[in-house]
Amino acid sequence: MPILPMGDYSICIAIAEGTQKEHIHHHWIHDAIMFTSHASSVVTGLVGIPMKNILLAIKQNHQGVISSNE
Repeated sequence: MPILPMGDYSICIAIAEGTQKEHIHHHWIHDAIMFTSHASSVVTGLVGIPMKNILLAIKQNHQGVISSNE
C-alpha cells in the first residue's frame, strides 16, 4: 500500500456504463470505505511509494536496436 500522510481518508465507488466521454452513472456511493493513515515514514508530496526493488535492463538485438526490458 502506498504511504499516505497521516489523516483520515475515504474512497468513493461508482458503477457506470459507456465510454469515458459518453456514459451513464448507475450507482455512486460517497465515502464507501473510510480509513485512517498512521504513517511512520516521511512522505514527500501526497503519496509515497516504497522502493523495495528497482531493476533497469537494456537489451540490444542483432540489428543493433536498443530496447528496454518490459
